[in-house]
Amino acid sequence: DGEAKDMDLYLLASLLRAAGLFMRWHFQVLSSPGSTLKSPSDLSSNPMTRLKFKSTLLLYAKILDMEISTNNVTAARYPDVPRFASICIFRATYGEDVLTTTARKLFVNSIDGCSYLMRALLKGDQPVPRLFSIVRNVHHLISASEESIPKMQKSLGSLTATSADEGSDKNGGEDVCETDQKQQSSGLSEALIATLAWAYRSEPPFPGTTPSDRRSDVVLEILRALYALDTSSYSKTSRPSNETMTQIGIILCELLQFSNVDERVYQIKLSVVALLLNAPKDYGGGLLEK
Repeated sequence: DGEAKDMDLYLLASLLRAAGLFMRWHFQVLSSPGSTLKSPSDLSSNPMTRLKFKSTLLLYAKILDMEISTNNVTAARYPDVPRFASICIFRATYGEDVLTTTARKLFVNSIDGCSYLMRALLKGDQPVPRLFSIVRNVHHLISASEESIPKMQKSLGSLTATSADEGSDKNGGEDVCETDQKQQSSGLSEALIATLAWAYRSEPPFPGTTPSDRRSDVVLEILRALYALDTSSYSKTSRPSNETMTQIGIILCELLQFSNVDERVYQIKLSVVALLLNAPKDYGGGLLEK
């Protein structure tokens, strides 16, 4: 049974990776303006259509939510199938052609699409490359499909409420302080900020010394997502609480203290400055007072 499970996971990972690479190739080669190769205009004969069906998109999302193993030691030997599924979601919804735009709308308007994505964002103890892919999806949806923002907000509200109820039931009805900061999030800004705080405060010291340490990518992608969220039309009617804004300010100031020697940190600082320049006029003064 163990060998069969390994084979199934490796096969699933290979299929998802192949699908993601095929969609990437199609976008970069066939969809580029200077390409002499053109994708069929008839969607029924377009090879991308099946990879962007609503049912296929939700399959990617369902796989993103799967648990490979509860044991970190045994999980390390398996391919990161949820990460490949997350990449497929991004490749299937990234672009402005008719097929991709339709796929993005189908994903956002589906009952479970945004819900599965938010569950993945809130999930603790997952590989950093997978977390980066999840955050990239969130950033892309905020930027390309503003109607996804209230849907993600609603999903997070339901998920955190369910988590609180389950924690209360397990402890005789008493409130429990969650050890995972992300589980305390009640909105999209709060979830992103909690993930951001973990990414640069976790060990080893940020930004790390090896190219495989992708926490800086996570931080940069979250900062860009927060900027996209702040400049969206949705932010005009719904802004984070004062407490959340203060927390964002503290994090931004801490990020500015890192050395510019590392190129990754320099790019992060540029994104921090962009956020501060776009902040309300009285925001900087409030930070100085605190």
